[in-house]
Amino acid sequence: MPARFLSYLAFILILASRITGLSQHVQFRHYSSDEGFTGASFKTIVQDSLGFLWVASASGLYKFDGYHFIAYRANPKDSLSIPQEIVNHIWVDPFGRLWAGFPDALSLYDRDLDGFRTYRLSLSGREPETMWFENEKVVWLGAPGKGLVRFDIPRRKTTVFPNQHNVSSMQAARNTIREIKDDGESLLLGTAKGLWRYNKEKKSYARPVCNPADSALLFNGDIRKLFRHADHYWIWLDKQLVEVNAGFSVIRTLDLNTIKLRFDLAKRYEDARVLAIEQDETGVFWIASQGLGHTIMN
Repeated sequence: MPARFLSYLAFILILASRITGLSQHVQFRHYSSDEGFTGASFKTIVQDSLGFLWVASASGLYKFDGYHFIAYRANPKDSLSIPQEIVNHIWVDPFGRLWAGFPDALSLYDRDLDGFRTYRLSLSGREPETMWFENEKVVWLGAPGKGLVRFDIPRRKTTVFPNQHNVSSMQAARNTIREIKDDGESLLLGTAKGLWRYNKEKKSYARPVCNPADSALLFNGDIRKLFRHADHYWIWLDKQLVEVNAGFSVIRTLDLNTIKLRFDLAKRYEDARVLAIEQDETGVFWIASQGLGHTIMN
């Protein structure tokens, strides 16, 4: 179908430091097949170091130069194509390179070849959901139920480090890592079973020290994203945004359903889902939801 991908998103602005009035006009423009975008089911969007926007969709990857889209699709006869049409996760590493995740694979965009170099992983058919770049040669991944995965790019070697704490029915959730943040000697992990730390030297998992009164919230919910600042974090946890200090004591929470209702007083879009949350360099959150239309909130 001729997709106008922004029509499926609601962009909601939340100023992280305060909830105050913001007087400005925001314009939206729809892009369709006329500009080369024929993708269906928008997934996510990133910007590389050259300023190109990359759009992941259920029908391939699209690069946008400000005027037109260039499509990258799966082609079994082309070794530089992506492995499959459905692209759920894309990232830009600290060196400005674009990566895309697929079941048992990572694909790196090669600007010189205008194509993708694909690296095969040993993930039992799982697809990476998050990446952390240790350096230009080593990346750490999170994939459903696998725990932390270290991938040595030049050696093409996959090493899996599962979280085996208190083996139980919750093991799969603990090993479903949604977000990885560097925390010095450890990695701070947002998982489907709350916050964890991974000590890189000892190769061991532990819960971070936090306010005991907040442990039930921080250690049990499904953490989708971590936003790190000098003296605090914002955490996308289940259906809320939670602000915590450096000692992981909860400062405040913002309920996403309550926010949504401020722009849907008639409750016509009660099933609208939050698809993605990003925070820009000014501290403003951009929240994309499916079904609610275009909204700006401060």
